[in-house]
Amino acid sequence: EDKETGLVWHFGDADPEFGSWQSKELNDHLTGVLATFKVQVITGKDWLQVRLADVNKAVMSQRILDWMKPDASPDFIFCAGDDRTDEDMFKVLNAMSSENIFTCSVGMRPSKAGFYVREPEDLSSGLVSLAKGTL
Repeated sequence: EDKETGLVWHFGDADPEFGSWQSKELNDHLTGVLATFKVQVITGKDWLQVRLADVNKAVMSQRILDWMKPDASPDFIFCAGDDRTDEDMFKVLNAMSSENIFTCSVGMRPSKAGFYVREPEDLSSGLVSLAKGTL
């Protein structure tokens, strides 16, 4: 997968054992080769990503919040995510310590999010209920 700020290698369709082994090998190799560059090599469930070090969800979330602060704090923030790349974003939002900020992890896993739902469908139905005012 080609992104504007990085590259992602998905190996979910590969043999699970072989894909996992290749991912670890690629991670070790890229971490060494790219050590002098301002990039990060990160892994998740069935993917490996190389991205610019200062371009991620946490940095962008903080920039948006900093841009908004001079005018007023947001009335409501809801942030949901389903993998490791969302954790720093949750941390940034949780640090604001506001009653109007809600972070939610999709899937049961260790997370910095304040809440979790088991499946994407649970998030969808919760958002529908929230929109209807029946939550």
